[in-house]
Amino acid sequence: MAFSERFMCGVVAGGIWETGDVTGGDAMEDGRDRMMNVAIDASYWFIPGKLGAMVRATQEFQVRDRFEGRTFTTGVNFIF
Repeated sequence: MAFSERFMCGVVAGGIWETGDVTGGDAMEDGRDRMMNVAIDASYWFIPGKLGAMVRATQEFQVRDRFEGRTFTTGVNFIF
């Protein structure tokens, strides 16, 4: 959602599911990786459409056969 030409905010959701055949130690317990996540994302454009900064907080859930946790990401948006 764009609140102005400079500030945008939103919710992002996604997930991964390993679909191939598993081998080795994981084969006995169907150790296919799985993870779902939801994130809150915000961007502020210093120069609209060219240069900005972003922050994102992500929570992972329903994780199988991998680590689960929270991440906080910062970055610079530069479009040339």
